[in-house]
Amino acid sequence: QDLFNKLYCFRQKNNVFTISPIGNKIPSYGLYIKQINRESLRNNDISIINFNNQKDFHSHLIAESLNNYSNSIEIINVEPPNTKQHLDNSSIANSFDKLNDIDDYFYKIKEKLNNRTSVAIFPAIVGINNYLNIIKRAEKILNKKCFEAPTLPPSIPGIRLNKLLEKEILKFNDINNSAHITNANLENNKCMYLTDNYGRKIYGKAFIFANGGILMGGLVVNSDGKIIEKILNSKVNQINPMTCNSNYKTLNALQMSGVIIDEDLKAKNENGIKFENVYFTGRNLSDWNPSLEFSSEGVSIASGWHSANTVASYLSI
Repeated sequence: QDLFNKLYCFRQKNNVFTISPIGNKIPSYGLYIKQINRESLRNNDISIINFNNQKDFHSHLIAESLNNYSNSIEIINVEPPNTKQHLDNSSIANSFDKLNDIDDYFYKIKEKLNNRTSVAIFPAIVGINNYLNIIKRAEKILNKKCFEAPTLPPSIPGIRLNKLLEKEILKFNDINNSAHITNANLENNKCMYLTDNYGRKIYGKAFIFANGGILMGGLVVNSDGKIIEKILNSKVNQINPMTCNSNYKTLNALQMSGVIIDEDLKAKNENGIKFENVYFTGRNLSDWNPSLEFSSEGVSIASGWHSANTVASYLSI
């Protein structure tokens, strides 16, 4: 919880409306700090900061989306912090982190803003490691509320969260990059440890599997069409792609197949007995088609969050 409080402010009861990178109104269960919340922009005079020659932020679509919410809206073109670097999202975000004089940069932007502007919207690339400090300085110097609007991938807010997650993990354990799990040691339907492709044993009191579905290798399809979860041999909801008579039905069957879980995201073995300390998330799960539903990131985040809370409850017993 402390990790998410550093960057995210979750609203537990109701969705709130934000916008997509192309300006569509979309619901969100949780917004990170300073992400656009449409209601907080209502009846304001808005300036959208557009970095010259950046191709991954469509300021005109954002402006069109917010037009009916605002008293007035304008787009201000400014130079990014370092014009000698590439103008992709990551490069601009890194250049914010490396700014020698943050205050001077925002004072120059302030000179271009309309006096009646009450809200400034930046593309969501205002730093990675130093993001919170940078956005706070912007608000103080501009003397306006500042928000970030989503850009096209890569997602800088996602990179920020991933870095925080890795930092928290490394306080207590290791991150084994380039390794993949080959098998699990089970005793009385409880996972005791996992073994990776280097032969290392990874012990834990609980295990969360987020290694993807068929397309990512978490599930495999045998030559006879049988779908298998290959590490624990968990029970799989089998929708046979080999018997489908169209490409659409074959792809849908592959997407819908997955590990069968209970409401706590615990999996079962082939005999239908639950693993005591094993949980599955994201694309491993059955009965949903992310390509059709456009729900891949949402389900992955929601199931990951739920499994983390469930594991925390299990470990406290």
